[in-house]
Amino acid sequence: MTLVLVAEGHRRIGLGHVFTMLAVAEAGRRMGLPTQMLGIGDLAASTLRRRGISAAEYAPDARALRALGGNGPDIAIVDVRTPEAFDFTPVSAAGFVTCAVEEFGEGRPGADVVVNPTPVRRWHRLPDGYRAVLAGTQYLIMGPEFEDAHTRPRAELGTARRIVVSMGGVDRSGATLVIARALALLAREQPQCIGSVHFVCGPAFTYAASLERLLEDAGYSHEVLVDVPDMWEHLLSADVLISAGGNTMFEAACCGAPSLVFWEDPHEYERGEAAETAGFARLHGRGADTPPEVAAELIGQCLADTAWLRLASEQGRLAVDGRGAARVLEALTQLVDAHAS
Repeated sequence: MTLVLVAEGHRRIGLGHVFTMLAVAEAGRRMGLPTQMLGIGDLAASTLRRRGISAAEYAPDARALRALGGNGPDIAIVDVRTPEAFDFTPVSAAGFVTCAVEEFGEGRPGADVVVNPTPVRRWHRLPDGYRAVLAGTQYLIMGPEFEDAHTRPRAELGTARRIVVSMGGVDRSGATLVIARALALLAREQPQCIGSVHFVCGPAFTYAASLERLLEDAGYSHEVLVDVPDMWEHLLSADVLISAGGNTMFEAACCGAPSLVFWEDPHEYERGEAAETAGFARLHGRGADTPPEVAAELIGQCLADTAWLRLASEQGRLAVDGRGAARVLEALTQLVDAHAS
C-alpha cells in the first residue's frame, strides 16, 4: 500500500495545505506506509524539496500516477484550496482510493472519502455517496510533535503575558500591522501586561518591510519569526495566540494556548465562532477593519482575564489532541483493507 499526497501552495494562499500534508506524510512514515508527495503551485514542491523531501509537480496523468503506486490498494489524499474543483478522475483511474481534505461543506469533491476536520458542524453536511466522511476536530491534521506537546505541562501564567501573533502566512489584508499597532498602544497604557510578543510569518508574508518599520518603536519585547519549524514550542510557552482563525488556532488549542481571533475571511469568522462556543477562543472583528485602539482594548481585556485564560487553555486541550493525522490514516487503511477483502 502506497500513500500519495497532493498539496497546493503558492503566494496567494500560503503553505497551510503543504504543512498539513507534511503532517500526514510523517504519520504515514510512522505507520510504515511508503509515501510520495506532489505539489501544485509555485511554492508547494519547491518548499518540500528545500526541506529535503523528494517531491514532483502534480500532473493529471493517470499513467504517470499509476507508476507512483505500489502493489495496491493505494491511497491518494488531496489538500487544495478548492477541492470541489479538483479533477479526481485521473487519480481514480490510476487505481487510488481518493480522499479530499475539505473544510467548508461547499460543492461536492469527487473523492471517495472526505475529511472535514473543522468544529463548524454545518460544514459537515455533505451529500450522500461518499464511502466515508471523517468529520470533527478529532480529525484535525497537525504534525506529530503536537501530539507530544498536548501532554506536556505548561508554565504558570505570569503577570506579563507571553503572546504569539499569527495572522496567516501571507496575510493579504495586513491585519498583522493592526495588531502590532494595537500592542504598541497597549504597551504604552499598561506596560506591565505584555511580557514578550512573537510575530510568526510565512516566507511569502506581504507586509514584512512595513512590520519591521512599525516594530522599531514598538515599546515591547518582540521577535519576528519566519517559516517556523518548531511552532509547537512557541505555542506551548504562549499565554495567548492572536490569530486570524486559521489552522494555527487549533495547534494552539492542542498546546493549551487560547486564541483571540481577528478574522480575515468569512470562513475564518465561522471557525472562530465555533472555537468560541467550544471555549478555547474569543472572536472579535475582522482584523484589517478593526481600529488599533479598539483592538488594543479588546486584547487588554482578554490578557487581564486570568480565569478565562486558564479555562480556555483546558478547553482547547479537551477539543484537540494532535492525533488527527494518525486517525485519518487509520480510518483510510481500514476502509481500503475492508474493500480489498
